[in-house]
Amino acid sequence: MSMYSLLRKNMIGNAKHYLVYFASMILSVVIFYTFTSLQFSPEIQASIKSTTGVLSIFTQASIILILFVTIFSPDIHHDRAAHSGYH
Repeated sequence: MSMYSLLRKNMIGNAKHYLVYFASMILSVVIFYTFTSLQFSPEIQASIKSTTGVLSIFTQASIILILFVTIFSPDIHHDRAAHSGYH
C-alpha cells in the first residue's frame, strides 16, 4: 500500500469528522469577526459613548466566544481520536 493510497483512504474515511471540525471553526471565526466589526462601527461607537453597558456586553460576548472555542475545539479532536483508535 503506497503512501498516497493510505493518505487517500484516511481522508475519505475521516471526511465527515474533518467537515464538522472545519465548519465549526469557520462558524466561530465568522461570529467573532461579526462581534468585533460591529464593535468598531460608527453607530455602535456612538452607542458605546452614550451607554456604558454596551461596551461591557460586546466584551463579555467576545470572551464567551473565545472560551467556547478554546474549550470545545480540543474536545472535538479528542472525541474523534477516542472513537477512531488514535491516541
